[in-house]
Amino acid sequence: MTVNPAAEYFVRTGEAVLTRWLCTRAVGDRNALVEHFWYLCRRAALRLRRDGLEREDAEQVAALGLIKAAEYFRPGEGVPFEAYAWTMVLGELLHHIRDATPLVRVPRRLRSTERRAAAAREDLRQRMLREPTTLEVAAALGIATVDVEEAERARRSQHSEELTKVREAPAYGLSTPDRVALDVALGRLDERERLLVLATFGAGRTQMELGVHLGCSQRHVSRLLSRALKKMARELQ
Repeated sequence: MTVNPAAEYFVRTGEAVLTRWLCTRAVGDRNALVEHFWYLCRRAALRLRRDGLEREDAEQVAALGLIKAAEYFRPGEGVPFEAYAWTMVLGELLHHIRDATPLVRVPRRLRSTERRAAAAREDLRQRMLREPTTLEVAAALGIATVDVEEAERARRSQHSEELTKVREAPAYGLSTPDRVALDVALGRLDERERLLVLATFGAGRTQMELGVHLGCSQRHVSRLLSRALKKMARELQ
């Protein structure tokens, strides 16, 4: 089999840049790593084209995922950096698109109340050194308790709806071969692992949010997600 010298050199260079970054954790080395793997941002921007989202803007959003991949990557987890970074890049862009076009429309009045309630709750939490009650939040805002409850219920229902839909959400924007390969890899996961992967990289949910949803600790969510990514990496190799 003929080996492409340019491709082989690119792979070797990427490995060297990654090794240097992992050793130094210097900003310059991280930037070099991001520059080397920037093609993942271009690829994601092309595959997830959306009206009103310019390609250059999409690449910049995707680059946030690439930076996160550089910061969070751990070689001992057994997942190749390129595969890990591609997942993070896609997840960041999908998260941005989801925020621009939310799955569930919450009335503006409730969104405003929920934002004010969240800010008041955080302020009370810091001053009282405990979790404030809904009554205390309502009193701080000078509104009825039922208004706070309604706004927070709307927020929870929105997140719940997103998690429910993401269980079966397709990897939209991907080519047919990539979609098939991803579906096969996801098919190797159990229901909980599949939910974690899709909710993390497709819906942008945090591990803390998923822990609350699943009734387990954030650390346990992290372990489950790591195990799921390892299974997928083996399947995609």
